[in-house]
Amino acid sequence: MEGAPIDELNKGIEIFFNAIKEDEMALYFAEIFIVTFGGFAQQNRDFKGLNIDDSHPNLNAYDRTPMGEAVNLALDLL
Repeated sequence: MEGAPIDELNKGIEIFFNAIKEDEMALYFAEIFIVTFGGFAQQNRDFKGLNIDDSHPNLNAYDRTPMGEAVNLALDLL
């Protein structure tokens, strides 16, 4: 994934974060974490509410996409 697709993904994350911030209940009750899997699976954002930290990562594309590893990591974190 590179170029327009990764740009669209980053825009989608921004839209998602803005939607959570606009909903007062979601803002205080939703805890968001992000697991990325470009090159290797890693936790990119810790569990926290947007009322504590409203920054969102700017994702970049890397070589391989170990999606299974990322899903397992996300399940472990849950």
